[in-house]
Amino acid sequence: MSINLRIALEADMDLINQIYRSIGFKESDFSNETILIAEEGDTLAGLGRLQKIDAESLEMGGIFVLESHRNKGIADIIVSKLVELSSPTPSVYCIPFAHLGHFYGKFGFHPVEEDMRVPQKVLSKHQWCNEFYEDKTLLLVRDNTPL
Repeated sequence: MSINLRIALEADMDLINQIYRSIGFKESDFSNETILIAEEGDTLAGLGRLQKIDAESLEMGGIFVLESHRNKGIADIIVSKLVELSSPTPSVYCIPFAHLGHFYGKFGFHPVEEDMRVPQKVLSKHQWCNEFYEDKTLLLVRDNTPL
C-alpha cells in the first residue's frame, strides 16, 4: 500500500494533539506550524511538523510513526518532505533523541557548533527536552542557504 502525505487542516488538530499528548510531545499550534500527515490508505500512519521560529529559522519536530506502520520508510518520507517545505528558510533546527542523530544526518542535519547563533526559543526547547525526557536529545541544524 502506498503512503500519501498531506498538510494538516485545522480540523485535524484534535487528533494530532491527542497523539502528541499520548507520546509526551509538545502539542502543535496550527497558527504557527506546517504539519504533515502521512496516511497509508485511509489510516493515519505518521506525523511531522515545521514550526516557525523567526524569519530566518524553523524547527522540525514531532516526527512520529504509529507502531503499526513502522519499518516502511514513513519517517524518511515525512522528513524528506519537511526538508523540501523548509526551503528557502536559511536554518532548520531539529531536537531529536540522541540515538536518531544518524537518521537526521542523512537529510543534511549536523550538530550545532559552539559559535553558532541559535534562537533562544530553540535553546530553551532543547534544554526543556533534556530535562523532561529520560533519553538525551541533540541540537541539530540544517543550512538551507545555497553554496
